[in-house]
Amino acid sequence: MLLGIYEKEVLEALMHVPNKYNVFIDLGAADGYYSVGTLVSKKFEKGYSFEISDKGRKVILKNAILNKVDKSLNVFGEAKKDFYSAISRHDLDKAVVLVDIEGCEFNLFDKKVFSDLKKSIIFIEIHDWFFKDGEKKLNKLMGDAKTFFNITKLTTTSRDLSVFPELSKLHDSERWLIASEGRHRLMTWLRFDPK
Repeated sequence: MLLGIYEKEVLEALMHVPNKYNVFIDLGAADGYYSVGTLVSKKFEKGYSFEISDKGRKVILKNAILNKVDKSLNVFGEAKKDFYSAISRHDLDKAVVLVDIEGCEFNLFDKKVFSDLKKSIIFIEIHDWFFKDGEKKLNKLMGDAKTFFNITKLTTTSRDLSVFPELSKLHDSERWLIASEGRHRLMTWLRFDPK
């Protein structure tokens, strides 16, 4: 995270969405890495964070205050099926939604939710491997979205650690451990772009 290579593929994709999308909605916001970071970088003008953990919400708010973006960020609890009812249609229509809710994406997103968010760009970290019927859940998710969105897949790719002089004197094993995100398997995100 400190080097800017954590979920690099997602970061790069977020930084290259068209400028008309200036609202960031983070479901499963954890510590605010994305929701605070995207405001600090000025990629987005307004943010909404949804985080189930009380401790996480406190950290997000503290992080936002320390980085002077607290006036631009709204922090909520758990993202339920109607999470977007707390957000104006104006903001939804120019929003990027990032979803990392550890398998709950399959319960939260359905055809109605995709229809209601059909003007937003959505990124969902996929946790199909959490479930015995994960492939079925994933197929349903994509089927519910395909009327409204073009769907592309992102996966973890390579990292070039040679560009960080502060790592040059470390042993290879230590250097690569720094780049590890501790994943159980190769991660996949789906990107949904409005048709």
